[in-house]
Amino acid sequence: MIEAVIDAAKSEAVRIYTSRGRSPFPVSDPDGVRAMSVPNAEALLTYARDLVDDMFALYPLDFYGDGDLIEAIRVVEAGIAADHPELDAEAVSALGWMWSYSAWK
Repeated sequence: MIEAVIDAAKSEAVRIYTSRGRSPFPVSDPDGVRAMSVPNAEALLTYARDLVDDMFALYPLDFYGDGDLIEAIRVVEAGIAADHPELDAEAVSALGWMWSYSAWK
């Protein structure tokens, strides 16, 4: 079995982009990603932005219907983790947090 290799820069870019740990609610922060002390910050911004766009395309805010929101968050996070093994658990959780905040009615 091949183990996934976590990409720390991509994971950090996702956390920064979602404002996880820096805001009481998710807000896209492209300038925060651009300010990362890495030579490929602009590419990381594109990665994070595209990942969020893909997440909302794959998991529309109403995909769970009248079902359990907590279960829907688990489905979203499990799907992201499976599709993006390069992300650490905190980055996956940050994406689930962003999705759930938008989906909460």
